[in-house]
Amino acid sequence: MQNVNDKNPPLPEAAFERSIDSAVWYLSDAPMLHYKEFAETYKTDKRLQYLAQANGGFDKAFSTWLRA
Repeated sequence: MQNVNDKNPPLPEAAFERSIDSAVWYLSDAPMLHYKEFAETYKTDKRLQYLAQANGGFDKAFSTWLRA
């Protein structure tokens, strides 16, 4: 398993790269739906369990990161 320490949220990165289609996609509900599906599939992963225990749970942690 590879440790990824990407500190740049995808929305600003897409905007910086002038990828309009990607920026629009990140502003939609699609990313949250896909990440929720991923989290449900891998709910036994300790890293996802930590996010679920965060203040506000997985949804708040993810949406804060995505919109940062």
